[in-house]
Amino acid sequence: IRDEGGRPIGIEGTDQDVTPWRTAERTAHERDERFRALFDGADEGIVVFTADERIVDANPALLRMFGYTRDELLTMRVSDLVVPRDRRRVHTEVRRIVNGLSHHGEWTDLRRDGTEFPVEVSVRAITADEIVAFVRDVSARRRDEQRRHDVEVRLATAVHAANVGLFDWDLRDDAVLFSDEFKRQLGFEPNEFTESFEEWKARVHPDDAPLLMQLIESCLRGPQDSFESEYRI
Repeated sequence: IRDEGGRPIGIEGTDQDVTPWRTAERTAHERDERFRALFDGADEGIVVFTADERIVDANPALLRMFGYTRDELLTMRVSDLVVPRDRRRVHTEVRRIVNGLSHHGEWTDLRRDGTEFPVEVSVRAITADEIVAFVRDVSARRRDEQRRHDVEVRLATAVHAANVGLFDWDLRDDAVLFSDEFKRQLGFEPNEFTESFEEWKARVHPDDAPLLMQLIESCLRGPQDSFESEYRI
């Protein structure tokens, strides 16, 4: 405070308690650190991108999955990560997500070395201009599914060639599945035979049925897991 001649004659000040601001800043910082730890430590790939598809962040799992460095990814668009034939679909889905929808589906992505691989993706908007995608590599699952399919095809081929009929009886809900070869041996087309235990039992020769039913019941009650029987049908 100065007098009329401009000489300082006093000082006046105000204090304001900024504890709430500092606490909020510290809480936000701690929250950001926890989020970053989760982001960086996640097993599935996470990529954050803008509404115009520019990548702004990616976690280490995604970098390993695609083979890029973080600096390389930050120069790319999210559509660059999918095979060229799916990029138009990416543009469409991003527009839908910007308009408030989410997306979950399977895509074929493209690694840095040019190899294609299947992924499962969940995508949602986190702000008006930022979108996050969670990416899971399902290559191993696809290989397992293909192996199971190949085994099933080989088994079906072998069963057909050996003229062997198979059936599966699920005791929990009394459901029975008969193979097409089983039905053909009885002279039925696949859609003509009722799939039930009673349908099969009714076709066992009456003289052979009591012993066969006894063997089945004994197997279900006892410690043995299998039995062999020859009967007429």
